[in-house]
Amino acid sequence: MARAARQTAETAPPAQEADRLGGWPHPRETAGVIGHEAERARLSERLQSGRIAHGWIVAGPPGIGKATLVYDFAVEVVAQGVETVEQARRFIAAQAHPRLLVVRRTISPQTKKLRTQIAVDDVRRLRQFLGTTAGEGWRVVIVDSADDLNTSSANALLKSLEEPPPRTLFFLVATSAGRLLPTIASRCERLRLRPLSTEETRRAVETACDAAGMDLPEPETLEPILAAARGRPRRALELISGGGAEVYRLIRQIFEGLPRLHDGDVFRLIEAASDAKSGLGFDLVFDLVEDALAAAIRAAAQSPDTNGVFNAHSLARWMEVWDTGKRLRAEAETLNLDRGAALMRLFTEIEDAARLARHAHPA
Repeated sequence: MARAARQTAETAPPAQEADRLGGWPHPRETAGVIGHEAERARLSERLQSGRIAHGWIVAGPPGIGKATLVYDFAVEVVAQGVETVEQARRFIAAQAHPRLLVVRRTISPQTKKLRTQIAVDDVRRLRQFLGTTAGEGWRVVIVDSADDLNTSSANALLKSLEEPPPRTLFFLVATSAGRLLPTIASRCERLRLRPLSTEETRRAVETACDAAGMDLPEPETLEPILAAARGRPRRALELISGGGAEVYRLIRQIFEGLPRLHDGDVFRLIEAASDAKSGLGFDLVFDLVEDALAAAIRAAAQSPDTNGVFNAHSLARWMEVWDTGKRLRAEAETLNLDRGAALMRLFTEIEDAARLARHAHPA
């Protein structure tokens, strides 16, 4: 039985935030980091030594705590010699700190929905922010996510990065850091973060559940969720919100049953992904299917066993299936096609490849 969520008026979120996951705590509301302690200590040491770069790209897979680390360090930075850490954390959690600016996707005045990219006008707010005096304190700019920058907004950000005011730090949170403008990347130091261990992910989930006033799932539900998360706490929370443990079990059941594919299992998966009440959505289900396929392909590349449907002899065909899955997903997203049909087509490709592999190398 979930306890009543604890949320003060001071940290109540706006109607829509691009980087907030449902009713879970926002990264700015999370004190401390889990799994990235060494990287966090490195930033602190650089700040205290006076040898800190003005620009940082904090890169790594989605959902591993990049923004949480950046906000936690921002608390330390803006508090330097001006206020207590507790005061700084309280103001940042309330989105009210005068020396912190967050650049992210905002709501379009025309559509009243979140934009799909960071608009150039959102970046231009930097002019006023950087043009005011910071007194004796430090200023911090967080771009989350830098992957959402378009050409115009990226060029506008570059202008501020080229000649930053003193005692100003920029943090660009990115999943695909290699896609950033080379001129932006060259002006930043890179901090690469890795996925968490299973135990670190467990601790992060426990912390989030406690902060959200929710009971931790029972072990029989939590364990498959941690396995599916693959070191990404955000994914674990998404799965907890949407009954993802059962979906993860269903995907494993489908792969373990190959080369036979039961249409009923696939239909159940599509229904779970399209159920608005579950909160999972096709993107997360596609992620889980791709993860399962990637794990099977990696095992095939390393396995001398020719009896299974995933083996080194069938590797080329499985790579074709992987490419087909990526294409189907991209087409569904770009052209607004039926994602359920795309998922069914992917499983048809998986079944065909599994049958060919079994036929070529029968048990």
